Amino acid sequence: MNPHETRGTAAPGPEGSPRGAVPPTAANGLYVRLVLMVLAVTCAGAGLVALIVILAAAWFQAPIWSGWVLLAYTCLPLGFLLMAVVVFAGVLARRRS
Repeated sequence: MNPHETRGTAAPGPEGSPRGAVPPTAANGLYVRLVLMVLAVTCAGAGLVALIVILAAAWFQAPIWSGWVLLAYTCLPLGFLLMAVVVFAGVLARRRS
């Protein structure tokens, strides 16, 4: 940055676009990672809620609906795997840039 530039401007990149601009292909990758992240958090949250319900029912010795167990058994591992995919995709995206 030279002394004549203001703080808010970015120097143009090699193709004439600002340096901070996101290319269209990267923007599509960001959208996919955002959707995966929302799905991962939703699955993990649903699995944790189901696990809390199961533990509370066991504490109060109440009967447990089998749907809570199925939800916990599927959503917790699925959320974990989706989070791992999001982290791996982020590492690959940073390595390419």
